Amino acid sequence: MKRIVLDAFPFDLPEEAFLRACRAERDSEEGERALELRVQALAVARPKAVVAQLPVVVLDDDTVRVGEVAIASRMVRVNLAPNAVAYPYVATCGTELDRWAEPLDDYVDQFYADEARKMLLGCAVRAARDAVVETFKPAKPLSTVNPGSLESYPITEQPSLFRMLGDVAADTGVTLTDSCLMVPFKSSSGIFFEDSTGHVNCIMCPRKVCPNRRAPYQPDHYGERFGKDGGCGAN
Repeated sequence: MKRIVLDAFPFDLPEEAFLRACRAERDSEEGERALELRVQALAVARPKAVVAQLPVVVLDDDTVRVGEVAIASRMVRVNLAPNAVAYPYVATCGTELDRWAEPLDDYVDQFYADEARKMLLGCAVRAARDAVVETFKPAKPLSTVNPGSLESYPITEQPSLFRMLGDVAADTGVTLTDSCLMVPFKSSSGIFFEDSTGHVNCIMCPRKVCPNRRAPYQPDHYGERFGKDGGCGAN
């Protein structure tokens, strides 16, 4: 297994983008407070990620093995089958940011802190993707499958993904609850894979209100691509 721990990459909260996320005007009391918390967040934040390159072996129509871990998911099997390797990852805004935000007792302050955590999680995911591209040099663009994003790859597969990566808690501080949720909650996990089809989980998810939607819902896509019914699951 080739494995990369990322704990010292560049990150930022661009002021204008952060103010937009916080729905605050620069020349306002809210904007001043948001920017004040931005400075505090950047002073303590340590977003992190871990990513690995692992071999892919198809076991049957509905199961694929990544490294030494089997995944029982038709969607994952079909997506990974054309590839010799896959790149599981976990990324997080960091436990440091969670500890900073915990004592904030004002509702608006908590909202601003949550937006900071979301944006810094985004930095960590991009760092993981960039590490795959720069280190392993995949021949095709990368797509992602994420446990918990769809019923066909349920959140109960989260522990399996963590096993692929070794000691995730030691490297990133991310742990799993009994219900397979990640802590810190502003963390992300998934498997990058080479893909020429432009696979995006969003096109199979009917959730109407989602700020992170990257593509419109296509109700027939799952059946056409994977040959079985499938849909949106809790994330």
